[in-house]
Amino acid sequence: MLEKLGLCKKWINRILACLTSIFISILVNDCSTGEFRPGKGIRQENPLAPFFFLIVSGGLAKMIRQTKKLNMLQGVKVGSTELEICMLQYADDIIFICENNHQNVNSLKVVLVCFKVISRLKINFHKSKIGGIGISD
Repeated sequence: MLEKLGLCKKWINRILACLTSIFISILVNDCSTGEFRPGKGIRQENPLAPFFFLIVSGGLAKMIRQTKKLNMLQGVKVGSTELEICMLQYADDIIFICENNHQNVNSLKVVLVCFKVISRLKINFHKSKIGGIGISD
């Protein structure tokens, strides 16, 4: 998936090294955070989790743009220029903003299920609400 996002082999190898090496350390403002051992997979408490989530969520944003381009998803127009917004991201949270109709709900669900399969991230559909319409598995 990282190659499909446009990352070069060098960065993919660095990310894989972080996931498979015995100990890793992060430099923040030229200061080491100290060494820590990564667990099996990436957990929320892993200091690298937010960075990896941002990389992977770029793939989700690309899928949403493509769905919008195919007229399968309609966002909400805002401002005097009527900029169409479908998705907002902040840290590890994503908010979908779309017209309130069943086509958008179905399109979002298809995109999220595909994203779940590709990224292997878990999506809690029971927590999701779109336009007051609950989404379930």
